[in-house]
Amino acid sequence: RIIELDYKSIEPRVLLAYKGFREIPDDVYAHVRDELFLTSGLSRDVVKDTALSLIYGAGLDSVAEKTQLPSRTVEGMANALDPFFGLTALKSRLVEENDANDRKFITNHYGRRVSTATARNGILVNYWTQSTAMDVVLYGFSSIVQYLRVLEAPIVPLFVLTDALYLDVHKDAEALMPTLCKVGSVEIPGFEQSSFYLKPKLL
Repeated sequence: RIIELDYKSIEPRVLLAYKGFREIPDDVYAHVRDELFLTSGLSRDVVKDTALSLIYGAGLDSVAEKTQLPSRTVEGMANALDPFFGLTALKSRLVEENDANDRKFITNHYGRRVSTATARNGILVNYWTQSTAMDVVLYGFSSIVQYLRVLEAPIVPLFVLTDALYLDVHKDAEALMPTLCKVGSVEIPGFEQSSFYLKPKLL
């Protein structure tokens, strides 16, 4: 059987972990809705679309057009989501770093350079977040592969696609999937106090 292990909501989870959140629920977007917009009637999907759009550097007009929400509603959501994820604070730090590097690069959470030669200030958070998230993913998958080598289970890692690891799994080893998900979700260097949830999916 081919099984996919996929990180859930990796970008917003990285931002929350960076802010120091230790307990980040399985469903980040439902949690954000309940924490910030419980009485607003906004759906989880609308909160998800708005949060990701802001993280990726979209302007409020673009978010309003995408979500079909009134501009005032989008502005109110942005005012709540921004401090929750620490977007402005991170952006300020990255703009300062980028300027100090002649607008050529910033470094992600692990010190890896990210080219910013063609980047506007509004997407520096996106660059930092996606780069850091991919390093988190690789640390997690590396832990899983090392665990499998020690375990010598009939499971063969096939390839990584963005934030998903594909495994060739003998049917007798399927019960190990929750253990592998746990191995890849905890003790990520730099974020040891947070968890990055993995979800198995049979293909």
